[in-house]
Amino acid sequence: MSGQSSNTSASRSSPSRASAGSEDKYADSTVSEKMARRDATSMATYYNTSRNLNREVIAVKIVVHTLGSQQTHDGRSGNHWSIFLILAGAELRSVRLNMMSDGLDDRGHLEVTDKTFHVTTSTLADFDYSVAPRTTVHNFCRLITGNGHDKYLMSGTGNGCRYWV
Repeated sequence: MSGQSSNTSASRSSPSRASAGSEDKYADSTVSEKMARRDATSMATYYNTSRNLNREVIAVKIVVHTLGSQQTHDGRSGNHWSIFLILAGAELRSVRLNMMSDGLDDRGHLEVTDKTFHVTTSTLADFDYSVAPRTTVHNFCRLITGNGHDKYLMSGTGNGCRYWV
């Protein structure tokens, strides 16, 4: 399903709109709030609610996001990585595949969400890959779950999204 890298866009000059404050609010949210978010963004919910499941994917965009000035406990960058499936059609649409740690356990949670853009404002760098014709969002979802990649074990510090990508 994936091809060779066709483009690398590094270091966007616009400042990030992601804020450390929004991350702090999420870290402070309750278990029930985190469980509700897991449910709302789960693969099962996506299958039941998305109109894009059978849409054709024309490219895969690997994105490095900025999290502002956040750093890990050992001083490394707090950047985040996710995958955007770019959908065919005249309108700007994509599906974000986002492995994240919510602090409830060591297992990452795969968020699958529809987006009305191709490039997020928090992008530091992105890498585009071509896709075989007639490959759908459903094909990618089946590949991820069929190979157990939706059950990713994060590091003890909640890192690991870049390795999942």
